[in-house]
Amino acid sequence: MKDTIITIAIVVAAVLCLILIIGGIIYWGALTRNGLNFVKRVASNISRKKSGGGRNPDRWAKYRRYPDYACLKLIETDLESHSDRIRGSIIIKNKYGENCHGYIYDLKPDNRKWAIACHGYSSSPGGMGHIALYYRDRGFNVIVPSMRGHGENEHSKITMGYKDKDDLIGFINYIVERQPDAEIVIHGISMGAVTVMLATGEELPANVKCAVEDCGFAYAKTQFRHKAKQMVGFLAAPAVGLISLYMKINCGFSLKDINPVDAVKKSKTPTLFIHGTADGFIPVEAVNINYNACAAEKELVLFEGADHADSSKDGYNEYFEKVTEFTEKYMFKDEG
Repeated sequence: MKDTIITIAIVVAAVLCLILIIGGIIYWGALTRNGLNFVKRVASNISRKKSGGGRNPDRWAKYRRYPDYACLKLIETDLESHSDRIRGSIIIKNKYGENCHGYIYDLKPDNRKWAIACHGYSSSPGGMGHIALYYRDRGFNVIVPSMRGHGENEHSKITMGYKDKDDLIGFINYIVERQPDAEIVIHGISMGAVTVMLATGEELPANVKCAVEDCGFAYAKTQFRHKAKQMVGFLAAPAVGLISLYMKINCGFSLKDINPVDAVKKSKTPTLFIHGTADGFIPVEAVNINYNACAAEKELVLFEGADHADSSKDGYNEYFEKVTEFTEKYMFKDEG
């Protein structure tokens, strides 16, 4: 009997250790820079093998169905090139004294118009190229931050917007200190949208006139469960629990602490909510939750049939017409 109990205890301990190891691997692969880069490389290699090997001779093929967007995507090259003729690389400090990296399109030193564009999970500042170009063409100075665990940001842990909001506020303060009469719009897609919503729940300078959130989630834990269920089925609950545990151990907060819906309840920043109705990554229900909870002035625009982060591509003209209309309601009222 005693031997049986010992055997069972050993088996249970081994299973628990295995689960903890698996949880650590999942956390590393999903929420650290090195892990995410490794996963992306593996996925890229698998994709190449499925397509017959070698590099795709037409690197823009996947943008063919976005005729207006395809050529604008080339701004990526400008955003992340080493040419200072188009942009400069800046590093600012957030309230904790941490370094935060970003790219800046600084057209005119005395320009009051500013936009901050926050990219999504697994993307890069270049992924916001079309957003940066849109604002730049409207005469804005533009900052595109590198989100944590992405680009040239020195932080290796991905925080899904939780710490990124402090970096975003750091960039806002950088602008205000440099130009006290600046008027600022903050615009984010996916994880960048989460960052924007979390920031609007803080006490922002009056210089921040409005915000645009495009396809952000409402609750991090709900979002991770949604994706885990698609990937591992009934193992979703323990997988997400382990990710949250490792996040708590490594970052000091867990998935249950990342809730944009709680932030927008306190928001005073007019916000334009955007989502695609065919979003397979963050279900459209998330935008309804966030929109209904938002305490500030707000508008909601849904793009029929658009997948995740594709609203600005599928409906390029309508998308930016809506953004222009919304931002002009709250910015530069004393002009003209």
